[in-house]
This record gives sequence, structure tokens and C-alpha cells, in this order.
Amino acid sequence: MLKPLFIVLVLLFSLRLLGQHPYYYKIDDETGLPSNEVYELLQDDFGYVWIGCDAGLFRYDGFRFKGYTNAKQNGKSISYLRKDKKGRIWCKNFNGQIYRVEGDSLRIIIDNSGLESTISQFAIDENLELWVANCNIIECYDENGKNKKIIYEEKKTKNQSHFQEIICFNNYVYFTKSGIGLFRYNKQNGKVNFLSAGFVKSSIYTRFNFSVSSGRLFMIAEKFDQHVFTVFEVKDSLHKLDEYELKGENKRAYYLCFDRDEQPWLCTTNGAYKPDFGSAKLVDNNFLFQGEKISFMMQDKEGNYWFTSLHNGIFVVPDMNLIRKTTGNSTLTTNNVSAIKKLQNGSVLLGTYSGKLLLDKNGAIHPFADKFDDRYSTVKKIQETDEYILASRIFLSVIHKSTGREVLSCRLNARDFLIKEDTLFSVSSAAFSKIPVSGLVSADCDKVSIPRRVGGKALCSLPGDRHVYIGFTDGFYSYCDGKFEEITLNNDPIYVQHVAVHENEAWLVTSNRGVMKLTNGKIFPSGLDKLGIKEREVKALYSKEHYLFVVNNNLLYILNLKTQNVFAYSSITGINPKDITDLDYHNGIVYLATNKGMSTFPLNMKWYNDVQPPIKLDRVMLSDSLIPMDSIIHLTYRNNNLHIEFISVAFRSRGAFFYEYRLKELDTAWTLTKGSENYAVFSSLPPGKFTFEVRAVN
Repeated sequence: MLKPLFIVLVLLFSLRLLGQHPYYYKIDDETGLPSNEVYELLQDDFGYVWIGCDAGLFRYDGFRFKGYTNAKQNGKSISYLRKDKKGRIWCKNFNGQIYRVEGDSLRIIIDNSGLESTISQFAIDENLELWVANCNIIECYDENGKNKKIIYEEKKTKNQSHFQEIICFNNYVYFTKSGIGLFRYNKQNGKVNFLSAGFVKSSIYTRFNFSVSSGRLFMIAEKFDQHVFTVFEVKDSLHKLDEYELKGENKRAYYLCFDRDEQPWLCTTNGAYKPDFGSAKLVDNNFLFQGEKISFMMQDKEGNYWFTSLHNGIFVVPDMNLIRKTTGNSTLTTNNVSAIKKLQNGSVLLGTYSGKLLLDKNGAIHPFADKFDDRYSTVKKIQETDEYILASRIFLSVIHKSTGREVLSCRLNARDFLIKEDTLFSVSSAAFSKIPVSGLVSADCDKVSIPRRVGGKALCSLPGDRHVYIGFTDGFYSYCDGKFEEITLNNDPIYVQHVAVHENEAWLVTSNRGVMKLTNGKIFPSGLDKLGIKEREVKALYSKEHYLFVVNNNLLYILNLKTQNVFAYSSITGINPKDITDLDYHNGIVYLATNKGMSTFPLNMKWYNDVQPPIKLDRVMLSDSLIPMDSIIHLTYRNNNLHIEFISVAFRSRGAFFYEYRLKELDTAWTLTKGSENYAVFSSLPPGKFTFEVRAVN
């Protein structure tokens, strides 16, 4: 019996010492990139990213690199990626061959391999005419490389330079010549104008580059052997926007690129720079990937920034707002930050796993306090008073804020501590202790008393409540006037690992009950599960203003306690909760202490991906035979081994997206599969008529 199957597509929806830079990840030869020498990128209409590199042309979908070649290709390296109005991809090699992608290979459209100069830059206009600049000739072809017309030609002279760049813009063809300048060809009247005359000494310029943004044409012109380049806007004449000098030998600007907000980026031999036209000055600290030869920048449809380099592959920045600051690897500093505190003067104080205290002030990191001692170990907590900084690092260090001098070093080894009224309470792995605040100022450690010799991990106090609440290894207790009282839940002990206080409540991370709340001396469920936060996976809580910051191994949740709205940041956004060791918040900025340095981001940083992932059927196989996807498929009962492949692009998800599919008439539930497993197999279908549906979920 024949069983027709209808195929229906459904779309549902570390750079330098003391470096500061946006979080990024790399795509390079270790992650499958065919070459670390990358020249240019282009994203097509579907969403694939095309990569022109030393190894050739490749299409990238987030998982796989698919290469495109031609049997007569005489040079592997591919650059100059372009897209025509039909969405087709064009490119060229360095030997004079111009290609168009057709099917799974490259088609040679123009082959200028045998000419004196094989630069052969090209442009495609809105009429699908192909314009080629080569040697001393500007030529025009149809889209298949036929019907050649010579538009402009100069007589050859000794030591003559060649035409370099060419672009089609607003019914004109613009082209440049090294040491000469900029020309414009009017397609309507066939006239050529020299646009550099009378404005700039053209002969000093040797390299040019065009770019278009917001209906405006820009050009970079580099001064010969001076490492100075000028940015122009091209109108009926040249309008100088700015001139910059790149210091050092062999420095140059490769490209002027624009992001989706039409902000310019200069790609140079010293990294990527976001210029402010009119400043005429490059500030070293404002370079991203300083020291890298950044050849190109592209921002994709999901907002990711892609920076290509000539030595180290591709750097991808998911969000420019997530800043990571590393503190180097010298003897005084380490990237393993264990504690963080935003101070009243605006600086940020960092504590490290080696017991060091570092002050981040005005973007520079300096040692804090007047000495470093091998006795110190991991900084577990930092607290600030009006006059002092208190830091627990085996010894409790009390440091005068104005002088940076340590006035007390008392061996408490506190895991957590707090000041209540005139007493400092602390809990260590061995005991709960207290010391008068006056003893801290007078450096009198003999005043430490130990009310209970049982170890613990966390403690807190609440406004208007005289008690101190301590999470001991044998349960949760309150302490007041020298007396302890255990607080239980249904007469069972609770084991508190971490505490956060908001107004008159304490949020408790427990090892046996998930997250609980302490209110009026009693324990209640937190209700976080109802907000989508898995309580039993929480490992730390922090509270600032009306926000609760919740950390587990996979997500950093931010709960607005007024609105009950929840944000959820993961490693996909560049925030890896596994690395978070401490957190602070001030004036809209979140400060993270991590195993890889300090990170900061604004509270309103986008945490979700609202770009619908594109999806399409890639191919359909019936018992190893390829089936056209635009037809009804009739299956016999003896031959119904059906294999359907589909594909989507969701770069921001970094492989963590998934597919759902079903046979509509057979399945009520969707089958879930990972983004890397982009296929469905049906080996034995019952008689009937079926519609296949698939959707991608980012």
C-alpha cells in the first residue's frame, strides 16, 4: 500500500597584563576552523557565516565548516566576499580568479590569471552586472562573465600603478588607483570624473578601501610608507572625516567596518578600534585585541561581533557590555579572584586565592594595603566601614582606608563575619567567635571569645533583631545574650551553606532543603521553584537593593523582588556561573569575582535571544537515495526507511539550541533532539498520510 508523506516546513518560534576587554570566545584551528589566517566574513540571507581564509572558502553553521572549491582553482586563499541581490555569494582568490557559489562548489566567472596584474577586484551592481578593475582597465560583464565591455582604459606607461578598489554605489562605479586617487564612472552618461583633484595630494596615497553604511560611502586612504591613514566620506567630492597614525613598524589599517548600529570599527594591525570621527587620535587603551592583526569585523543578525585575525582565527564577542578584567600573572597578582567589594569611593576591591588585596581604581589595578604576607591565604570576605576595610584571609586584616596600613591581623580564619552594634561575629571551620570592635582598632586580639567550638559556613543578622543567626555543621542556630537556640523545620535540622539578607528576611541556601527563608525567627519555603529557579541546585545567594542574585552551576539568576521578574544568564552570554566566587552590585552594575578575573555588566544587559532561528530542510533520503524536497513522497511498505535532515543557525546559543519535530498525524508530542543532531529517521511507518514538522528553539 502506498503511504504518501507531505513535507511541510514550519517556522516556530586574554590579551594583555592588566587587560580590560569584552568577554569573547575563539573559533580557531583547535575548534575546527580550517585556517587561523582569516581575511573576511559574510553572513548570507539564511544566516550562514561565510569565511574567506588562507585555506579557501568555507560555510559555517555553528557546528560544521563546509568547504567550496573548483577543480581549476589555481590558488586556495579566498577573500573579497560579496553578496548579490539574489543572495548568491561571490569571492576571489589572489591569482585573478573570480568565483560565484553554485550548489556545493565554486564556479569560475572571470579568470584573469594570465594578466600582468592579478588583483582583479570586482563589484556587482543592482542589475547583476559585474565590474572588474584589473591592471589599467575597468571592465563590465554580465552575471555569467559574458558580454565583456571595456568602460575605462589608461595607456600603459613604465612603472605604472594598477587600479585597486572598486565599488558600485548609487548608479556610479567608484575605483581607485595607487598614487593617483579616486575616480567615479557615471553609468548613465559614460563619463569618468577624478574626485581627488584639488583637495588632497593624491600621489601620497598607496592603499584604499571602500565601505558603505546608512546609504553613505566611505573610503580609507593610506599614506605611502607613513603608517598614516585618512577616513573620507565620498560625495560629489571627498570629505575628510579624520586622519590617524598607527605607531610602530609595519602598521596599517585593513578595513573600515560598521556594526548593526552603524557604528564604525577600524580593523588594524594593532587590533580593532572604535573611532570617534573628529578626535584625530587613537587611544591605546581603546583597542580591542591589541597586538592582533584584525582584518575584518562583522556583527551578525543575533548581535554577536565577529573579529577576524591573520594569525589567531576569529574572536567572537556576544555582548560588548560584559567586560572582563584580568589582573595578569605576575608575583603580586592573579586572575583567581575570590572576593569582591564595591567601595564607597567608587573603587572596587578584589581579594584573591593567594590572599592578596587589589584595588581597581579608574581602570587600573594596584596592590592594596602596605604589605603582603605568606601567612595569608584565600580572601573569603571583604567588608567596609567608614574608616576601615576588613578582609578575612586566614588572618582577619583590618586596614585603614586612608593610609592603606594594616592595624590588626588576628588569626580568625573566618569563612563569614559581620559587625553588629559594637561586636564583630565570625564563624570558621572550627568555631563561632566574637570580638569587640574596640579591639579591632586597638589591635587587641586577646579580646576574642569563642561562645561555641563548632565549625560553620555562614551567619547573618536582621534589622531590628538582636539575634545573630549561624549556619553550623550540626544545624542552624540563633545566638543572643550568650544563649544558642536551634531553628528547625518540622523538628528536623537544616544545614545552611550561604546566606543573603533582604530587609527583614534572610534567604538561606541549605544542603538538605534547597533554598529557605528566615522570617521572624521561623523557616519557610522560599518559593523560588515557582519562579522557575531550581532551589536544590542553588549554591550561593547575594542580595543588593531589591535584587536577589542566585547562583547555581549553570545559571546566574537575577530576581527583582519587587516585580518578581527573573533574568537568567548562562555561559552562552559569557557568564559562567561555575566560575563565580563572589558578587556585588551598585548603581546598575553587577560586579563578579571569578576564577578568571573580574567581570562587570549592566543589570539591563540582554540575557535572552529574541532572534527567531531560521530553519530549512537540508535533504531527504529514502533508503540511501536522495529525494527532491518539492514533491510528495510515496513509500511502499517494503521501502519506507526515511531519513530527513534539517538545519538551523543560532550562533548566540553556541550549540545549545535544539530541534523539535513530529509527524503531525502520528505524533501528538514533539521529539526533542540536540542542535548537533539535525536529522530524523523513520524506519517503519504505518499506512497513512503524514506531514513532517520541525522547529528550532534557541
